[in-house]
Amino acid sequence: MAAKDGPRPPCAACKYQRRRCWPGCTLAPYFPAEKPKMFKNAHRLYGVCNMTRMLRRLRDDQKDDAMKSVIYESDLRQRFPVYGCLGIIRQLQEQLKRYQDELYHVNSLLAAIKLQGQSRNHQWRNQSPGRGVPKKLASQCKQECDADADVHTVDIVDDKH
Repeated sequence: MAAKDGPRPPCAACKYQRRRCWPGCTLAPYFPAEKPKMFKNAHRLYGVCNMTRMLRRLRDDQKDDAMKSVIYESDLRQRFPVYGCLGIIRQLQEQLKRYQDELYHVNSLLAAIKLQGQSRNHQWRNQSPGRGVPKKLASQCKQECDADADVHTVDIVDDKH
């Protein structure tokens, strides 16, 4: 219990339970003394017995991720008592669906533009030999293609600002 600088303060779990925090405390690395609210949320959702049982059953390389998940889920449950993590998952699924729809729309526009360009190239190639494309028609098609390209541009907006 005693360290070089004096006695170690009890972790939030031991402090909440009003017991001495021994050096091998399984919850001490995840619930420091200065974050009692974090432990209180996890305790309310899982309970000390369930958290320690879970830690005992996991391999050492899995423990940190499991406790991060417990802490995250319990904090969300405290912030959003009705839906908790499910509310966040639903929001992310809706956002993903919107982005997939937008991507489908952009890909459709790109395919239409490519098809339009291919059909113009095909028309020019099928003209009789020696005649070529008149300069006036070529410049008119170029202007139309440029105008179409301006219509189909997509502005990317940065949501962070």
